[in-house]
Amino acid sequence: MRGYLARKTLVYGLTFVVAVTLNWLIPRLMPGIRSSAWWPAPPCSIPRPSSR
Repeated sequence: MRGYLARKTLVYGLTFVVAVTLNWLIPRLMPGIRSSAWWPAPPCSIPRPSSR
């Protein structure tokens, strides 16, 4: 039972590290895309229809 829990804890730990690393890395590898948390989105350039 002890070996099972140790192995399961190791697998969960490695899975967590891989998931966090990928979550951090993928946005940094995307060219031309900025995170909205650090860079505000530019104002919308599509004109709104005039209301009559």
